[in-house]
Order: sequence, then C-alpha cells, then structure tokens
Amino acid sequence: MTEPILTSEEVSTIIAATKEKWNAEADSYNQWSDLGSDEHYELIGAAIEAAVLEKVCGKPIYQTRWENPATIWGDVLKDAYDDYQSYGYADRRIVYALTRSKP
Repeated sequence: MTEPILTSEEVSTIIAATKEKWNAEADSYNQWSDLGSDEHYELIGAAIEAAVLEKVCGKPIYQTRWENPATIWGDVLKDAYDDYQSYGYADRRIVYALTRSKP
C-alpha cells in the first residue's frame, strides 16, 4: 500500500464537518467550543473511524432492533437509523460487509 487511507486534506474536512454537525444539532449552550478536549477527541475519532471503515469496507449497513427479541437485528434506511427512538427501536448499530477480492 503506497497511499494513505485518508489524506491530510480528507482528515481536515472530516474535522471541520464534525464541528459543523455538532454545532448544527446542539443548542446554543452546548456548542463545540463549550466541549472539553476529551469530547473533541471522541467525536473526531468516531468520525475518522467511520470514514476509514467506509473507505476500506464500503458503505455502512444501518441496523436497528426491537427490545424483544433482542438478538434479531434488521437493516433499515439511514433516516430510520438516525431517528431510531421515534420509530420505537431499542438499539442501533452500524455494520460493514467485508468483501474479499479474488486472487
């Protein structure tokens, strides 16, 4: 592998998008500048992790589940994943389908 998974420009874009998304969704008393460095690292780390996984593994598969049976997960659209509680789902997760190229 000769090139990085994410370029420094892509990482800078991810960081800026993470800040913008947080500020757009947060109230005026909980803006990015009000968070501590631990929260910054956690949010940026999660965004970079998602970008690396998407680049390496492909598009994410959004899944939710009901409270009962708790062992059965179902694929849903992204809007249902984002608003999972309003749909009545108990939990959510993102998975990736790993595909192997043939030699």
